Amino acid sequence: MTLTVFVRTRNLVIANDQAFYQFDRTGRFLMKSQSGSAVRRGLDGRLIGSTIIRPFGYREYRQFSPYDKAIFYEEIDQVLRMASMQSIDEPQSNWIARAQAVTSSVDQTDHEAFYQTYQHVSILPPDQYRSLVVQIAEGCSYNRCAFCDFYQDRAFHVKNDRELFEHLTALRQFFGERLQDRFDVFLGDGNALVVETSRLLTMMQAIRDAFPELPEDLVFSTFMDTFHEKDKSLAELQTIVSAGLHNVYVGLETGLDALRLALKKPGKAEDARSAIALLKQSGFRLGVIVLVGVGGQRYAKEHREATIALLRMIDFDDRDMIYLSPFVNPQNQAYDAWISREGLDLWDSRTTYEELAVWKKTLHEAQVKAKVTLYSIEEHLY
Repeated sequence: MTLTVFVRTRNLVIANDQAFYQFDRTGRFLMKSQSGSAVRRGLDGRLIGSTIIRPFGYREYRQFSPYDKAIFYEEIDQVLRMASMQSIDEPQSNWIARAQAVTSSVDQTDHEAFYQTYQHVSILPPDQYRSLVVQIAEGCSYNRCAFCDFYQDRAFHVKNDRELFEHLTALRQFFGERLQDRFDVFLGDGNALVVETSRLLTMMQAIRDAFPELPEDLVFSTFMDTFHEKDKSLAELQTIVSAGLHNVYVGLETGLDALRLALKKPGKAEDARSAIALLKQSGFRLGVIVLVGVGGQRYAKEHREATIALLRMIDFDDRDMIYLSPFVNPQNQAYDAWISREGLDLWDSRTTYEELAVWKKTLHEAQVKAKVTLYSIEEHLY
């Protein structure tokens, strides 16, 4: 089989007539992609596979077991051996040799080093997987939503100066030369914008100072909830934008008050709309996240209609995003108790993705200006 070898500025690509294999500058496997499926590697050494289920078009995901990983890395080793026997130049040969030297051998050490550097990176927006995550805070300041299980393993805590310095030092050690491939910074965890303004600005500057190799026009991003907007004035928010925090991802979840109450999401839909409007007025680029399928069939129509009506009231522009997130039943006793008490159904992947298509069509017809895209938490892998 003939293979084609590409050496790019930041990675190695090996391609045949069926698949593309990518490796980073250290030789670590990054991704295999082919028609209808993909396998991606996280910084902690995990592998996640995704497959499009035809003819329906939805994706199914699986995390590789140790046995699955061993079989998969045999395939990677074979691809690298075959690539090394192609007619290639010296730089290509050097990249392949580096990949052959590491392959799966770094998985265990990466896993250990990752969790010495980070609390679990529970979730990220899909366009932030290549950012440098800096956990200036740990956990979520609210952490009582019935649909969420991302931060139940930790208490909310904002790092002090010493803790932040140690974290930044650990990040440099963990990433090493791979820092060159991180262009933006995501401030974790669940809602870092609640950090007091002067403290937040100081922390952002500390990050710039710690990583001078990052771009001068470094862009920061973070999550924000819709019920702390009164903690910061318009002037404070504008100052934060001017300092480089340009992207805010907001969990709206639903515009239906009855569903917000059941999900223990603080505030009414109008409060959420007001908070999002303030963030937009401040100059942030918005990513508004909506749960599709939450509450099952009983709530589907009301949830969709109320939420899209709310979204139409927001002055989006074409920089903004609306993320449709297929609902996944959480490991959360409050949600389980609610669906049991109400006798609600749980949708399978096919039904949820059929509902996604209805949302996309309805948002298009409503002429909401923001771009609409998928946000699958099952795909999350940092």
